[in-house]
Amino acid sequence: MKKTLLSIAAFTSLAFGATDAQIADFFSKILPPDASFNIISKKDVGNGFEQVTFEIKGQMDGKEVSQKDIIFTNGDFFAPDIISLKDGSSLKDQAQKALSSQSLLPLLKAEKKEYIISVGNDPKKPTEYMFTDPECPYCRAELARIEQELKDKNLKMVLTPVHDRSALEKAALIYKEVAKAKSDSEKVKIMRKYYAPSAKVEKGSVSDAEVARLEELRSKYFQAGLKSVPYKIMAE
Repeated sequence: MKKTLLSIAAFTSLAFGATDAQIADFFSKILPPDASFNIISKKDVGNGFEQVTFEIKGQMDGKEVSQKDIIFTNGDFFAPDIISLKDGSSLKDQAQKALSSQSLLPLLKAEKKEYIISVGNDPKKPTEYMFTDPECPYCRAELARIEQELKDKNLKMVLTPVHDRSALEKAALIYKEVAKAKSDSEKVKIMRKYYAPSAKVEKGSVSDAEVARLEELRSKYFQAGLKSVPYKIMAE
């Protein structure tokens, strides 16, 4: 659902020189005229590859937005990702998690309490943030095993639906009901009610203003670098 200024995957077979000037020149030719391209950092990741982190700024829906992304260069070629044949791990996933932490954690720390559902409060356990959507099947699977997760960590969940209005309405109702919950088990029960595939929202139970606030909430995080749900990030 998320719009992006550029889809890197479309350029996996293109070749160009790996100097800063050549990379910038290449992207300047394929970006919209009002967009700007800036290399943030370059890092040697071994086997002749260099990780290049960059930022693109431009206009989208009348607003100025920025998008940070990563490519890997080797001589005159670049690739959107490097996958290990030994364990299937993605070098880009690892790099993006680190990049996301830099942009998402400050927002999470400053977030209003009403938009964070806290489950678990054990000071001896680490705390993990999770972005989630009541209509996402993978998010439902995460919620199904939440009791197991809570054995090892505390969770702070932020509802950032990628689906349409019905998902935003469910998120609004979850926040409203969770605010009155007196225990973690009550919070989980409320979430499971609205995460159920059969869950319906009664017409008129959520106002346009409430939907707009949830739309603004999710947009803030996706513009900051969130790319999908469920997405987890450890608190510092």
